[in-house]
Amino acid sequence: MDPDVPEIDAAATVLLAEDDPELTAELTEALRSHGLACDAVADWAGLLTRLAAPPPPDILLLDQRLGPVDVLVHLPALRRRVPQPIVILTGNPREIDRSLGLELGADDFLLKPIGGRELVARLRARLRGRPAPPPPPIAAALPGWRLLEADGVLLRPDGGAVPLGAAEFAFLRVLAARPGAPVPRAELARAVFQRRREADLRALDSLAYALRRTLEAEGLAGCILTIRNRGYAFAGFPRG
Repeated sequence: MDPDVPEIDAAATVLLAEDDPELTAELTEALRSHGLACDAVADWAGLLTRLAAPPPPDILLLDQRLGPVDVLVHLPALRRRVPQPIVILTGNPREIDRSLGLELGADDFLLKPIGGRELVARLRARLRGRPAPPPPPIAAALPGWRLLEADGVLLRPDGGAVPLGAAEFAFLRVLAARPGAPVPRAELARAVFQRRREADLRALDSLAYALRRTLEAEGLAGCILTIRNRGYAFAGFPRG
């Protein structure tokens, strides 16, 4: 074991999803040499199967592309499923993709190639910062869906919180403030990303797609409308 890298709790398990066998072997050896248990899967289906089986891993280390699957597209759904930290490995140097991934639910992004020492240090930091388990859902019935702007939370009618990233919530908040009215993409991008760059328009469309997927999983299909050549609009939440 490398004496320059602080040890991690030997009970901690990393779930590694990587489709390159050589890199899988290299990363597995690096993790185990520093006291981490490592379960490795080679594709998205294997990842879902492993997550469904006990015991749960302590942290997920995922290649951004698993064969034909772009993990970023599935991050919001994965974030709803697992409370553990999610760290993405990517060979893509584009900052916008990494920024979007963090907004969609990743806890960290690591650019390939990465040395074993840095990898272990990054995972150690995430394991050390694991949040406490979330409180149980609020039992009291509420009249409908609610956006709590002060807390950055979308509440279901039963009081449970819908897991939205900060950018997803900002996107929804801006639209919900003007129900039925088209909001231009440029205006939305400035409100969501707090800056003005042409690349943010592409990121905004990816964010809209991810937010729709999250809302559809909650039974809220059709809430976010695309207004051609104008922007996006909010159609409202169902009543009751």
